[in-house]
Amino acid sequence: MTSSRTDPATPALRRGGVRAALAAAVLAVIWGVAFVTEVLPFFLTISAGGVLTGLAGVWVRRGTRGWYPGEPERRGFPTYRVTPPQVALALAVAVVHLAVGHGLFALGGLILPEITATAAEVYSRASAVPLWLAIVLGGLITAPLEEVFWRGAIQPLTGPLVSSRVPWLTRVPAGRLLGTTLLYTLFHVATGQLALILAAALGGLVWGWLLDRTGSVGATMIAHGGWTSLMLLVPPAGT
Repeated sequence: MTSSRTDPATPALRRGGVRAALAAAVLAVIWGVAFVTEVLPFFLTISAGGVLTGLAGVWVRRGTRGWYPGEPERRGFPTYRVTPPQVALALAVAVVHLAVGHGLFALGGLILPEITATAAEVYSRASAVPLWLAIVLGGLITAPLEEVFWRGAIQPLTGPLVSSRVPWLTRVPAGRLLGTTLLYTLFHVATGQLALILAAALGGLVWGWLLDRTGSVGATMIAHGGWTSLMLLVPPAGT
């Protein structure tokens, strides 16, 4: 009988789960501090959190490969490579995501005004730096690095877990993405901003779907960075 310590069929979550949970807990504190406190520079704190999020993604990915002596290296993670058609798809997804998000934001604001109020607060803090710098820090650095962790490391771990534990979800549209999307949404609860929590729920589905379709974290990095940049350039009405 083969030991589970060397069995190549042992789920990757068993190896990377501890690192993923630890990284998510530490990152939640950092992101929470960035949005709750007004003492630290907002975008610089967010950017630092983004860099640490990207490093955490690399750390989690490494932790699920070669965990035990003699164990073959695992390669169940999506690639960073991106093809020209995938770039075009990612940019198109960013534009459609912006339009749909603005529509849902307007509708949600009518039902729950707190959505508009919290979004306005975030934009107010973001305006402390010039727009070009906000795009560089938010759209070109922080957003893409978030993808290294969430879609590059967490989704490959949670996807198989959901499929094996709750197999009927695989027959539901986007069912395999619900695990990562739920975690991504709950993570943003640390910010205390309702608008960001709801945006994370939609974004988690969008970027999770894109990764599922392309198999490329590079594509989700472009889509997330593009969407963030567009959100800074074209804010929702009322913010």
